Amino acid sequence: MLRCRDDSSIHYKYNGRHHPATGDVVADTRLAARGPEIAAEAGAVTAPMLVLVGQHDGGVSEEFVRANFLTLYPHAQIEVLPNCGHYPMLETPAWLVTRMEAFLSQLPPD
Repeated sequence: MLRCRDDSSIHYKYNGRHHPATGDVVADTRLAARGPEIAAEAGAVTAPMLVLVGQHDGGVSEEFVRANFLTLYPHAQIEVLPNCGHYPMLETPAWLVTRMEAFLSQLPPD
């Protein structure tokens, strides 16, 4: 069992005891559970993709995102949002919208 506590620390339960875990462990566990299914679906995605990860994201690190997303989506553009954790829409909304608008404005029109 995986769970987030109110203080956003992530724990997992093993043999009836709770243990602290990094967000990468939790994310990796979720990804591994659907790995083959995700890989098959990911191969069909050709749309431009911007993946934003918070500089201080305690749940999913930049290293994890680069290692896993680029394997699934080699064309993805990965950027780190400075001074941000896991919720850029709440923590740095102006920066998030600026990055999204800049990315979308570079795409060719349909």
